[in-house]
Amino acid sequence: MNQKKLITVLSIAILALIVVGYTYWNNSNNNKLAEQSLTDIFPNSNTVDNNSAPLKSLNTNTQQSSNSNPAQRDETASWKIYTSSQYGYTIKYPENFSIQTGSSGPGGTIFTLAINSEPVNTEGAGQSKYLWIGVEPKRTLSQCENSEGKITIDGYSVEKCIEQGSFFGQGKGMLASINHGNYSYFFSADYYDKNSATVDKIIATFRFIK
Repeated sequence: MNQKKLITVLSIAILALIVVGYTYWNNSNNNKLAEQSLTDIFPNSNTVDNNSAPLKSLNTNTQQSSNSNPAQRDETASWKIYTSSQYGYTIKYPENFSIQTGSSGPGGTIFTLAINSEPVNTEGAGQSKYLWIGVEPKRTLSQCENSEGKITIDGYSVEKCIEQGSFFGQGKGMLASINHGNYSYFFSADYYDKNSATVDKIIATFRFIK
């Protein structure tokens, strides 16, 4: 009798082990199948494709650097502007400079504009005169005997005539002249050797308005 009970208990234990083992194997197999199914649906979910294109940033804020460089800024943007409606031109000059106007010749036919520096940046009277602009009725222009390259004046390529001692007896001077419309325009600068950089910038702002 005891032997039969022992056999029955062992049978039940063995059966229980088989059931537990089968259940564990079945659950494990189902998990693997589930993982395989996810891999089939999302094949790149756990891998990195080095050949794929990089994702673009959603940040659309970009920094414009075209105007951030001081060298690219317009140095003349804050300059003053002189306009002559009668003779049809405008020209800019530094904020700390001043201008003087006048006329000469028979009947005041020659109009002059002087652009001066303030304060005088060089020694001696007259050296503050950076640039003179003279306008008179159109005439034949003299040939330049001592040219030192060219300067562009509102699209005109003009010879820079240089004279040691200047045209007004002041240092090394420069003279440029052009004909436009009914007038001849003359640009002269005393001490051009000292002030050429600023003079050229001022002349570069000259524009005809008619």
